[in-house]
Amino acid sequence: MSRRAVSLVLMALLLLRPRDCDSISLGAGELSDPWQIWDVGEPAEFWDSRRPGDPGDQQVRVLHRSEVDEVLQWHPAVFLLFTAPWCAQCTALVEEFEMLAVRLREEALPLILTLARIDASTENELAHEFDVRGFPALRLVRKGLKHASREYTGARTATDMYAWLRRRFSALAKVLPDGEATAEFVSSLDLVVVGFFKDGAGEAAGHFMAAADEEEIIPFGITTSAEAASRFGLCGDTVVLFKKFDEGRVDHSGEMTKEAISSFVRANELPLVMEFTEKTTTKIFGGDIKAHLLLFMDHKDPSFPERMHQLRVAARDFRGKILFLTVDIGNKANERLLQYFGVQQERPSVRLISLDSDMKKYYLDAQEGIAVETLHEFCEAFLGHKLKPNLASQPLPEDWDSLPVKVLVGENFERVAFDIRKNVFVLFYVPWCGRCKSLVPVWEKLAEQLENRPEVVIAKFDGSANEMHAVKVHGYPSLRFFPAGKEQQVLSYVGELNLHGFLEYLNKEVQEASTQQEEGGESSDVGAKSMMEEATEDVEKHEEDHDAEDTREEVIEWTGRLNNRDEL
Repeated sequence: MSRRAVSLVLMALLLLRPRDCDSISLGAGELSDPWQIWDVGEPAEFWDSRRPGDPGDQQVRVLHRSEVDEVLQWHPAVFLLFTAPWCAQCTALVEEFEMLAVRLREEALPLILTLARIDASTENELAHEFDVRGFPALRLVRKGLKHASREYTGARTATDMYAWLRRRFSALAKVLPDGEATAEFVSSLDLVVVGFFKDGAGEAAGHFMAAADEEEIIPFGITTSAEAASRFGLCGDTVVLFKKFDEGRVDHSGEMTKEAISSFVRANELPLVMEFTEKTTTKIFGGDIKAHLLLFMDHKDPSFPERMHQLRVAARDFRGKILFLTVDIGNKANERLLQYFGVQQERPSVRLISLDSDMKKYYLDAQEGIAVETLHEFCEAFLGHKLKPNLASQPLPEDWDSLPVKVLVGENFERVAFDIRKNVFVLFYVPWCGRCKSLVPVWEKLAEQLENRPEVVIAKFDGSANEMHAVKVHGYPSLRFFPAGKEQQVLSYVGELNLHGFLEYLNKEVQEASTQQEEGGESSDVGAKSMMEEATEDVEKHEEDHDAEDTREEVIEWTGRLNNRDEL
């Protein structure tokens, strides 16, 4: 899932892996501690108390621009956390980062890995140097090579970061010489993948190692021991995913290619049913499954265990196709999610959302129970494209068009936005978004300026309570323009978020729409542009943009990947 250019990916892999697939010998054993596989190139005593950036009694060192280069040069590897004071997510992650540092120090690993934090609000140049586009951000730097730093995108917990780092400093797959070593490896962790092969130098084993190289978190092990295979009831090349939940283990003895093995791991690594929480969002949205079924229910309800059992039974038939989730409606942290899905707290509800089809949502009434058969039929109908998506809509206010800014809801959106006689400019917003709130007075002033222009409509649409499939909106605030005379055409506004920018944009687009109407023989309002220009002249030429940093708030949005990072 790397976003780097191919050249940087290859460079990072070379630097982050101490040895590649071809150099691993199953008969040669391995170091007693995989972390020792990093070759610092100097005796351990070289890294003494005189090294720059040593946190001393502190667990995490706060770095400044003047010392970063020296610290990166003197330390074999540095794990950097970029934060900003206004970012609520950063505060929570700093605590997890400190816990991670404690765990590493207990294992005497600071000689290999140093943890450091950078305040990007005061070290903006460093943030740009590491291509930090949002907060919090984590980068692993090896041998001081900043251009080849590796981004961490996993769950923001000390446990998950530890597992990711351990993978970065470990062999691709732990060599398991016999059945005892294999059993110990399997029992030592909650989730592992083991490849059982007759020929460790064969093609199947090579593909297994290639799949291991791409894995970010899960430990891989490999064995050619016939005794180990027999101990686990296997014969022939088999990849087994062992887990301490659900069915305990899943075997794969089919196609032995890197892609097939990776797909097998992705499809089986997650529990049959997961709870949606802040800590699980990365696993939920980072996977390949883009259809999510959610049970909204109070987890303290006496009937919850039984409904969970029904959910797990149904989920078995749709593993790898639909991800089953629960949302605790008794948790106040989920209130926005309930609002987004139109869920009432008084009763259980089931929703299915498709991330690959314009975020369409499907409803299943769960008030009378969620029998396995009902869930099965619901999911089969979805996969067979037989379900009709539900569109949420607020009631249409009686005075929706009485004010300068017109109110659009799901019910009247297409009728107003796609009126070929009007040029419609729409603000898509959600109530809890700080940047949306700061834009409202500017939007109202724009509508007032153009109130005497009947061919121009300035409108707003609350995306938290209303839905439409005619327009794709993946973030808030978003602005869309619907020109007159062009049925179903939608233009995205990407200019400055101030009155002057809006008016200049409308000058151009309304005039263009008017010209095309005249060329097509349609009626148009002559002088539309000149009237727009008059409005533009009333705007202060030096009007300052609103300060986005002062109005930042978390906006939780159910998208292909949950975006809970504060943008720069």
